[in-house]
Amino acid sequence: MKLLALINARKGSKGIKNKNKKLLNGKPLISWTFDVVKKMSYRFEETILSTNDLDIIKIAKEYDIKVPFIRPESLSKDSTLQIDVIKHALIYAEKKKKFDAVILFQPTNPIRSIKDVENCIKLFKKENPDNVITVVKTKKNLLNTIYEKKNKFLIPKFNHSNRGTLRQNNVNYFSRVGSIYIIKTKLIRKGILFGKKILGVEVNLLNSFDIDEPDDWKLISIINKSEK
Repeated sequence: MKLLALINARKGSKGIKNKNKKLLNGKPLISWTFDVVKKMSYRFEETILSTNDLDIIKIAKEYDIKVPFIRPESLSKDSTLQIDVIKHALIYAEKKKKFDAVILFQPTNPIRSIKDVENCIKLFKKENPDNVITVVKTKKNLLNTIYEKKNKFLIPKFNHSNRGTLRQNNVNYFSRVGSIYIIKTKLIRKGILFGKKILGVEVNLLNSFDIDEPDDWKLISIINKSEK
């Protein structure tokens, strides 16, 4: 089974300025993803970076990561969908060879274990689903704590007893984590990110951490230092 490892990292960011190349505990954020991908290069038929940022391209060259094209600005906007970026990269990569699936690594999830990546690949090869994604188990009282605001009052988004509930009696739910996605190429060619047959690999809370806002950056900096 031929896997194309893809790292997406566009220039700029709304939440955190120049997030992908901003230094996290001494090295650019994207370097944390490069580290894992390079250690696992034996698992991939090819590894490429999709970016429109010349500074990120320089960092990629230090890790010997291929950058076969500069991503078009039309695919580098805040409104650009992930699937369109993936499809563009796949079309370019398949000019030379065909792939069975794309394994996507997002730089905004810097704490990613090799074991989690291995588990995703093994599950994909064993079960042959449309997708394998990383997930994290949510708190068991999650749905009972979600409200929407109407006028000045908070209204429960989901129906639950006004007497309260026991946390241990609630159903387990799983939240998708952006750390690792495996997507069959036959879906990508059709412009589809998620198929009907999706399998999940559960990761721990630390490995599920995604950086979106400035407070996320502060927190991950502290966590990362404490883990060393």
